[in-house]
Amino acid sequence: MATTLDEERNFIERVTGHRLRSEDLLQTALIAFYHKRMALVGDAVLKVAILDDWYDDGTTIETGHKLQQKMAENATLQAWARQAGLGPLICLNAGQVPGSISSRQLSDAVEALTGAIWLDTGKDLDVIKQVIRTMDLASFASF
Repeated sequence: MATTLDEERNFIERVTGHRLRSEDLLQTALIAFYHKRMALVGDAVLKVAILDDWYDDGTTIETGHKLQQKMAENATLQAWARQAGLGPLICLNAGQVPGSISSRQLSDAVEALTGAIWLDTGKDLDVIKQVIRTMDLASFASF
């Protein structure tokens, strides 16, 4: 499915609540071959945002560990990506059959989008927390 940059930007804003300003960050997040670095950052930022709220709650270490593990795990991110319809926006690797997006590519793309939003906002953790709430990741986690 060919989409324009504006369509991609509108989609990301609808499902995350954040409108990316940077075209480069948006495009990098959606290209499977290039978004690995951004996904690594996004994975870490997701966990920090989740644990930051947990820390303030004062609940047990076990609760914090389980919360960040379940909300940021690949299965949760994949389920969200499928429900949101993210797959068609991901530019596949060369030689990959169109429409054959792997589960791993879906979770990587969610992490890369989180990383892109983090960088786009000047590393604003409160925005990431709001994105997590808008995405409602907790409803996709298996606790």
